[in-house]
Amino acid sequence: MKKSVRPTPRHPLTLYHASCPMESVHPDFLGPLPRTKAGNEHVLMIVDQFSKWVECLPLPSQTAKVTASAVVREFFSRFGCPVQI
Repeated sequence: MKKSVRPTPRHPLTLYHASCPMESVHPDFLGPLPRTKAGNEHVLMIVDQFSKWVECLPLPSQTAKVTASAVVREFFSRFGCPVQI
């Protein structure tokens, strides 16, 4: 006897539309890549949802400490803290 298959109820996806630059950003990692002379193997890419502007930050690793430090030092200091990440 076969069990009846019940589809899992899914909540509809909601979209957030940014109304100004650097309001909502999307981070993503690229790597590992060949190590540079500066010791970097990864790239953190941060894309602004409104303007599609891309900032790339070279990083030696993907650890939370390294990533947070670079984002605060290189991104937040220039553009401010976004409303949504």
